[in-house]
Amino acid sequence: MILYEKGGWNVSIAKNLYLCYRVWLRVRMGKQRRDKFLEDTHINMGHFLLFEKPIKAQGGIMGIPRKRTQDLYMLFWRHEKDIEPEILDLKEGESFLDVGANVGYYTLKAASAFANQSLPIKIMSVEADPDNYGALRRNITCNGFSNVITINKAVWDLTGYRGLRQRIVSTSSGNRISTDDATLCFEHSGPDDNCRILQVQTDTIDNMVRENKIQNIGVLKIDVEGAEVKALQGARETAKITRKIVVEVHGENNMKEVRSILTGYGFSIRNITLVRGYEYQFVIGEKKRT
Repeated sequence: MILYEKGGWNVSIAKNLYLCYRVWLRVRMGKQRRDKFLEDTHINMGHFLLFEKPIKAQGGIMGIPRKRTQDLYMLFWRHEKDIEPEILDLKEGESFLDVGANVGYYTLKAASAFANQSLPIKIMSVEADPDNYGALRRNITCNGFSNVITINKAVWDLTGYRGLRQRIVSTSSGNRISTDDATLCFEHSGPDDNCRILQVQTDTIDNMVRENKIQNIGVLKIDVEGAEVKALQGARETAKITRKIVVEVHGENNMKEVRSILTGYGFSIRNITLVRGYEYQFVIGEKKRT
């Protein structure tokens, strides 16, 4: 059970309204159809928040979840216990690159963990989706963190512009844009006619690191919904100053290429699989400091 220092009443109301909604759906549809409907629409407790106000878990991070999104889940109910320690494996004075930051869970966790250190870590947080980027900035601001650089670009192996596919979810209260699965690589997310394409600026990780004078990278985390190969191909120089890279991988072909790239960059690699309804595949590359 999560205890809250701030905004717990907002969560409690949302939880009770959501439970009532689930019961109502089950009466109308039956359990199987209800569960399929909730899975397809991504409706969750966050849809029933009364206000977009700061919420802070006891001893944890603070965030401002947007209504009718996955933000509440992303910020306070992540189930990545096996991979989270790998991503937050940071040492005092190192930098952390959060590529595909979404609304900033790992950015906020890293900044919070090292907020009182004599030598704080430097964080570069990259998010392509403009709406998620706005939420990321708001979450950083409400925590008062000053050691985070934010960049509203998509990572690729070239600079330019590409189409970012955002899925449109239809619900009884109208259409909305899904906030957790926008992608530059349509082939890795399956067919979906109900979507919109938004042109976004692309850049390489190497360029971003160089322009922001990032050094001594402890962890580079990459979660870019199928574009991980292109992201790594644009991070050749960054890899030379990075101790650990954690990549969420989409598809078997990507898995082979990611492993090959990381090995070529001089990393020892291993895999972690998380099962949360679906299988989530991660490749971790590590190298020892000399």
